Amino acid sequence: MEPELLELLTDTCTVHPFSGNSAMPGGESYGTPASHDCMNEPVSRRLSNRDGDDVWSTGSLWLNGTPGITARDKVVFGGVELKVITVEHRDDEVGSPYYTRINYG
Repeated sequence: MEPELLELLTDTCTVHPFSGNSAMPGGESYGTPASHDCMNEPVSRRLSNRDGDDVWSTGSLWLNGTPGITARDKVVFGGVELKVITVEHRDDEVGSPYYTRINYG
């Protein structure tokens, strides 16, 4: 990501990677959390969720590179767990990881 775009990543989110289903209440378990610099964009987008249903997002988090985040991961921003709808990874024109956009609702 270009330096002028990196300067926009002034916030931080914490991603807890999904590690599987468990017998515990809630049914899901997560691995070691990692913090990522990000930019929050409060914007509505019409998206298709994992089940193929049309839903509206309430915002997006933009991250540098493509750190392997999925829609099953737990994402916390500003002390609030976000409801992740989709995660988009994009490469630049030469195929290098460029950005990740986490759409939440």
